[in-house]
Amino acid sequence: MQKQDALGLSYSAPANTPIARFDEIMESYLQFRPDTIAKLNSLLDANATWPMALILKGYLLKMGSDPRFAPAIKICQDSLTTLALNHREECHVTAFNHWLNDDINAALNQFEQILQAYPTDLIALKAAHNLHFYQGDATSMHESIARVLPAWPEQHNWRSFVLGMYSFGLEESGQYQLAEATGKEAIALNPHDLWAAHAVIHVYHMQNRWLDGVAWLSELIPVWTETNNFVYHLHWHKAVLYLSNGDAEAALAIYDETLTAPLEDDLYLDVCNAASLLWRLQMQGLDVKDRWQTLQSWRHRASDDELIFITLHYLMAPAVLKDQATIARSLDTIRAWSERTGQQAAICKEVGLTTAEALVDIGQNKTASGVDKLKRVKDRLYTIGGSHAQRQLFSDLIRHYSRNT
Repeated sequence: MQKQDALGLSYSAPANTPIARFDEIMESYLQFRPDTIAKLNSLLDANATWPMALILKGYLLKMGSDPRFAPAIKICQDSLTTLALNHREECHVTAFNHWLNDDINAALNQFEQILQAYPTDLIALKAAHNLHFYQGDATSMHESIARVLPAWPEQHNWRSFVLGMYSFGLEESGQYQLAEATGKEAIALNPHDLWAAHAVIHVYHMQNRWLDGVAWLSELIPVWTETNNFVYHLHWHKAVLYLSNGDAEAALAIYDETLTAPLEDDLYLDVCNAASLLWRLQMQGLDVKDRWQTLQSWRHRASDDELIFITLHYLMAPAVLKDQATIARSLDTIRAWSERTGQQAAICKEVGLTTAEALVDIGQNKTASGVDKLKRVKDRLYTIGGSHAQRQLFSDLIRHYSRNT
């Protein structure tokens, strides 16, 4: 049965379930609420043949960038082959299959075709936004949003989320004034749009407006009472802002009081936050060795092969602590990864393996070798994904260890 939502998008949906229930799940997803997957699973438990629900679940699991999710992703993929699909859903399945095959350019091409035909398809828009981000393609991040923004009704509740994505793409492209204005417009419409707030924070980072960023977050963080772990990335930003302003103790306090507990959830972004902040603090002369030891609980994930950006962060604690067994396993994984087909494999071969070896060299006090390796790849480091603010760590490593070689 075909049902239509308020944006004119058609769904092959069960007769006994209103579209409004799927919209509730989308609201949770867009606001980084912790109940998103639970709501989605509940919907699928009652209606296992809802294609867009299966597609959304597959996308969310894939964006979790955790090899342990592969069986659940395969269930979504296989289930979709048995269902009758409309044109939009067929296009999503094609994009999903390309993504799972690590043919990111083909997936992005398919998502952009979906958006050309269905510009208010927010699932496609978010997926494309994330994949452009994973590839470090800032220009496509904002151009993708700019193409569909005119199709979004001014009064629609979700338009703020589109503006938030647009703001982040603009910021990563260096268009700071427009990025800030757009992000603040989104927050004025919906203060629970963490991605828009995040975009504005990045503007403050890039313009060295450290205390403006601290003030912005201090005002908004109390509003975010029901969010998933992405909120801790905003706390990470606050710590980096303090550190950049010369207040290492305030940054360390945020680490201890806010960023440590979420590590137990075993989600990649929390470890990325922790590892990158610890290395920044260490370069400021703080003794953080015991804190590095805590991150060793996730050393097994230094052999993950989903996104090289993430694997590099899992490798940081073993590198600093000279955990030779984990280092060897991680480097072996990345070497094997770089010989495979697919875009992440190509990035590993061009940039990722050398960066991993550089981190290991620096951790083992072979700083001249480590710095030399980072310098060799620094102009292509954007291809590992992540933001300018996140990748700044690698520039900091070059600068710090060049002085201390």
